Amino acid sequence: MSTNAQAVVDHLVDIFERESGTLLRYVVEVSRAPTVSGRDPDALSKLEDVYRESDLALKSLEAILGENRRLARHTHWPLQYTTYNFLRPIYLLEPVAENMERHLDIVANLAGKLEELGASSEASQVNAIVGTGRSSVDVLRALAKEVVEADPAPANLKGTSASRW
Repeated sequence: MSTNAQAVVDHLVDIFERESGTLLRYVVEVSRAPTVSGRDPDALSKLEDVYRESDLALKSLEAILGENRRLARHTHWPLQYTTYNFLRPIYLLEPVAENMERHLDIVANLAGKLEELGASSEASQVNAIVGTGRSSVDVLRALAKEVVEADPAPANLKGTSASRW
């Protein structure tokens, strides 16, 4: 395998590993997001929809890699992801969208490197994954904005905590 071809495979493997280790995948696969209020099921459903799109992206990357597939699904997660355990889905929308946006910027940069290496078909497929991901980020942000606007203001309590004992 030429050094160019090996560099293409290395970039694709890097993209695969990044895609399989996103906060979105952690939230859906590992964290236990309780559905408490009326908007939680909508938020959880949207996160699961985006997760399915991520799964399709991973399958697409596996197909691109073909015989060069030396991959295993991501099995370890950054410790900082544990801060999202047991949070309600409505509070996960914005952090997941931010994490996805950073992830997609990196993947788009790697797609540019694939283009430079002459792997234009692989780069276009990766760019399609990035485009789908960016539209998913927009959907998550729109839902997060709706939820924030629909959340009622906290109750106004008068007096001190001592007066309620």
